[in-house]
Amino acid sequence: MEDIPVADVLIAYARGKATAAEAKTAVTIPIPLFNCPSRRPAVAYPLISPELSIFGPLGARTDYAMNGGSGTQVSNYTIKFVGEGIWTLGRHTRIKHIVDGTSNTYLVGEKAMDTLKYDTGNDFGDRSPLAGLATSAGATNSYVRFAVQSPTRDVANNCMSCHNFGSSHPATWNISMADGSVRSLSYQMDLKLHLALGTINGHEVTDQPE
Repeated sequence: MEDIPVADVLIAYARGKATAAEAKTAVTIPIPLFNCPSRRPAVAYPLISPELSIFGPLGARTDYAMNGGSGTQVSNYTIKFVGEGIWTLGRHTRIKHIVDGTSNTYLVGEKAMDTLKYDTGNDFGDRSPLAGLATSAGATNSYVRFAVQSPTRDVANNCMSCHNFGSSHPATWNISMADGSVRSLSYQMDLKLHLALGTINGHEVTDQPE
């Protein structure tokens, strides 16, 4: 295991080319790049069911999530999907799919979390280890966020943390765009702009003035 990069084992497991035993060991090894030092250290945190029964008591996490698209809030716990993002279940997103342009589309950004659950392992949007779990529909909540509400600084008892982008930073959150650039954006950014940057084919760019 020491000679094989942890990320390679996890990818192989997701593709059915690594054993559960190999993945069980790999998920306990944190990847420092995947954790924001302003929020929490890169260590393995507790797992709960169903991940607990598959991987054991501990699993490393990530503080970042893929862009799943934009939506509108339906209730305190649910959203209505509106526009496609970089991540869509069962689809490989290619450059040609990003009609709005790679510099105008979110790729991966900091995910919101409940401040009381940084290290408990039971934040609904942070329950799955780095390997994921194909048999658990809720696993994607750990790796995907949507442009629904304006990104905010982490707060306690945030029931929408599993959907929203956000961070532990006082005034800004970080996002990588589809062109590879990294931006630090204000929590005060315009909500319409946030929603537009969350879609790959919303055609919002054509509405901007020359």
